[in-house]
Order: sequence, then structure tokens, then C-alpha cells
Amino acid sequence: MNKRKVISYSIDAVLGLIVVFLLSVQIQMMATQRSNFGVPKAYGHSFLYVATDSMVGDKSDSLPVGTGIIIESVDPATLRMGDVITFYDESIGAPNTHRIQEEPYKEGEYYVIHTKGDNTKSSRYSPDYKGEFFTSDHVIGKVIGHNNFLGTILSYVSPSASGAAAASIGRDTSWVFPVVVLTPIALIAVVSIVSTGIEVHKDRKAEEKEIALAMAEEGIDQEDEAAVMKFTEKWHFKKEYREELEKEKEKAKRKARAELKAERRRNPE
Repeated sequence: MNKRKVISYSIDAVLGLIVVFLLSVQIQMMATQRSNFGVPKAYGHSFLYVATDSMVGDKSDSLPVGTGIIIESVDPATLRMGDVITFYDESIGAPNTHRIQEEPYKEGEYYVIHTKGDNTKSSRYSPDYKGEFFTSDHVIGKVIGHNNFLGTILSYVSPSASGAAAASIGRDTSWVFPVVVLTPIALIAVVSIVSTGIEVHKDRKAEEKEIALAMAEEGIDQEDEAAVMKFTEKWHFKKEYREELEKEKEKAKRKARAELKAERRRNPE
């Protein structure tokens, strides 16, 4: 196999893996969205953006408006005071992201969790606001990272994560997830098809040139269609025979190498 074909096959393999990965991500997001309070999840992680100022603060994990957050699914038993978590807030009917204010405690089947935003001056808070109290079955996950650039992207393709539903930005974004995932898949498919077509065309041209040279050496009149057809069939037969011989030789070499390795293992020097 020549170097060009090896590179082509390698590219196709990589593109194929990317397609499989993107499809698996899309399937997981579609399958988990309903059971995860409308938040798509893939490989245990979700991505949302912060829409309000309730988590603005001076801590390293405080969240400015517009930042994108990475949420990891966790066992509620591992949550501790100070963790920033995303949960389904029944009072607003949407995902919310706040900090745990005290150690969660077990009550029956679930843990009771008390959260509140970092920004005590937020317009969302009344003077007597104490935060949110809810059970751990409302937890979507723990925030493990945030990034402003990620937030810019997610503002167009994701529900919001802090006190506002997707409708608050004035558009339905539910269609964007499939488009964002399927568009690169379509582009990859097109690139793969075009690449394969180019390779096939190059191989055909090279083969036609080789046949023409062989006919010239044999003195075949290329205007004689019957002679050209007969010679071409014979040439293809010989080529296939040579390729089969090469395969058998390579197979025999691999077998010999394997036997030699086995012999060396049995009789080490």
C-alpha cells in the first residue's frame, strides 16, 4: 500500500471516529434532556450559560453574567458547603446555579440542600431573602469550570443556567443543538466523499496511463476496439493475479515472522 493511500485511509478513519463521537454526543443529549430538567447531558457533563447577576462576586468560582459553565453529574452525598451547583429551581421553573450555604443533611431518601447566590446586592434578592431550600433529586450537577468564550457560544445554543429559561433571550434554541452537531457531521461526510472521489479518479487515470503504455509496448492499435478490450481484460487479470501473489507473499512473511518469534520464546538464547 502506497503512502498516499495510507494517509487517505488514516484520515477517513479519524473522520469516522469523529462522526461516531458526535453522533453519540447527540444521542446522549437527546436521551437525557427530558430526565435532566431540560438540560442536555453527554458523558456525564452539561454546558450552560449564566443569564443573571446572582452569582457575581469576588470568589474564584463566582460567575459573571454571560459566562459558560461546565457541569459534572455527581453523587449528592459528595456535595459540601461552598460548592457551586446547578439545580432545577421550581420557583422560576428553570435551571439555577448558586452556592451551597451549609453542609447538606440527609432527610429520608434525599439530602436537603440550602443554596444562595454570591451577589447579595442582586436585584433578585429582597432584604429578607434566605436562599433556596430543596432536595437532592433537583440537583443537575456541580459546576467544575467556567469560561467567557464558552458562554458566548452557549448563549446561542443552550438554555440559561441562572434564574432564566431559554425563552428569556427571546428565541427558541431547541433546534440549535442538532444543527450544531449535525453540521460538522455533514461537512465531514462531504469531505470524505470528495476525498474518496478524488482518490478513485487519480487511480483510474494512473491505471489508464499504465494500460496505454503497455499497449504501446505491445504494438496494440488503440483504434482497434476489439484488440484494446481484449488487451485491457488480460491486463486487469494479470494485475489481479500479481496483487493476489503479493498478498500471499505478505501473508507468508507474517506467518514466518510469527513462527520465528514463537521459536525464540520457546528457545531463548
